Amino acid sequence: MDNNNKIEKNELNEKGFIYFGNLFNEDDLKDIEKSFLLKEEEKQDYNEYVDLDVINLLTSEKLVKKLNKLFPKIFHMHDVNLLDTPLLENTYTFHRDNRDRRTGKGPDWINDNYNVYTLIVYLTDSKSTGISLRIIPKSHRTSYQKTLSNFIRSIFSASRNLNLFNFFRKKMESFISENIEYKKGDMVIFHANVYHTGSINKFIKGTRRKAFVARFGEPGVHMSNYLNYILHERKLIDKITKPKNIDQYINALKKKNIYTEIPVNKTV
Repeated sequence: MDNNNKIEKNELNEKGFIYFGNLFNEDDLKDIEKSFLLKEEEKQDYNEYVDLDVINLLTSEKLVKKLNKLFPKIFHMHDVNLLDTPLLENTYTFHRDNRDRRTGKGPDWINDNYNVYTLIVYLTDSKSTGISLRIIPKSHRTSYQKTLSNFIRSIFSASRNLNLFNFFRKKMESFISENIEYKKGDMVIFHANVYHTGSINKFIKGTRRKAFVARFGEPGVHMSNYLNYILHERKLIDKITKPKNIDQYINALKKKNIYTEIPVNKTV
């Protein structure tokens, strides 16, 4: 790992996230745009794991090369989806993507080194949608539990859906989090147990945020626990094991050395 990659990895571990601007260009993303249309047409029948355009972006040279520079070994967590949703004022709050979401509670916090990561590639930009990403730095650490930031975050969460608190909610989120205004083609990677949320900078009626979201993990207990969680507790296992043409997904991951065995049955 060269010095620049060490700096990036240290930033990821220290703050809990890292941002890469302009990683993908229009040509890189033109095919994944079709997947959003396909998802809208097929609705509940849509399956990311057999969508060749999703597979191609998931295993693209730019994405995998960036991961390999940051991590000695990294594997896809069989968790990929296309985010295409509006964001309404006062309805959002900070959340985590891991299983054990209360700071310090559960197996995800046993060694304070949670090494499962969320990766987001944006298909829209903050300027046109009025939506950005906010992340609370260092909230992936057990020590975050007893901080002023966490106390303010709990008030922010409790005031959700209360229009009278909108002004104070904006002040609170600005105080405890960093704001990432992204453009199409930008990518962010963060520890799955870091607090984050979509945020409205300017309400623009009818706008939607679109993004490609995938999760990766380094070898160890956290990776195994997350696979159990996403495939069995969240019940995604059938989307991977039932399709007859799932081999194209598995083979693509194997070719890039980011494939890990799919636990068909939940392990203890």
